[in-house]
Amino acid sequence: MRFDVVPARSFDGSSRASAYWLANCVGFRVRHGRRRGVVREVVLDPATGHAEHLVVRFGLRRIGVDVRDVDSVIPARELLVLRPRQRTAPRVAPAARRARDTGARASRHARHAGARASRHARDACARAAFAGGRATRRASAATAHGAALAATRSAQETQTFVAWATPRAVAAGQAFARAVAVGTVLLAMGVAATGRVLRRLAAAVTVRIREARAPRAADDGSPYTRAGTDASSSSTSSHSTAV
Repeated sequence: MRFDVVPARSFDGSSRASAYWLANCVGFRVRHGRRRGVVREVVLDPATGHAEHLVVRFGLRRIGVDVRDVDSVIPARELLVLRPRQRTAPRVAPAARRARDTGARASRHARHAGARASRHARDACARAAFAGGRATRRASAATAHGAALAATRSAQETQTFVAWATPRAVAAGQAFARAVAVGTVLLAMGVAATGRVLRRLAAAVTVRIREARAPRAADDGSPYTRAGTDASSSSTSSHSTAV
């Protein structure tokens, strides 16, 4: 026979065995619904030697527990089980009950209205998002189409300008070349005319200088001057005879 599978025996809180174990239950675990605690102290009745109440630590709090609240004692597990608290239904006045019922109905209506409003808002957001996406796509398509039309128009205007400006640029170049050629010819003619004028001016100046020197030489009576004059007159006469 296996003793580890034998269920632990429990004693009712009002039995004599429970009275013994309650007087010697320091360190026993206490279970009260979901709460768990440990017995830290046992207060005994001096006349009978039985336990009057227990000092139990629940978490950080120490609470006095009457032994009459002990439902059962399980010595093998060192466990005390307390009776659950009996909750009495509060007596509510009719006006308070009506107010409570009205508040509950209002709360339900508000909850349903909030749910409907949330659903409507969600649907409206979805429709707005769909409409916004469609408008964005249309705007993008219109922008791309406008950009393509603008590029085509710009290319056509560029071609028109090139066709209009090319012959005019060629004609302007040819006119400039003719003007340069004419200017060059005129400059050459001017340079030649200036040369001729300068040569004539130099010849005239030379003649005047000679004519100015001839009277002074005749007044001096120098044989060299006369010889030179005779030579010049003879050469002039010979030149005239030859002519």
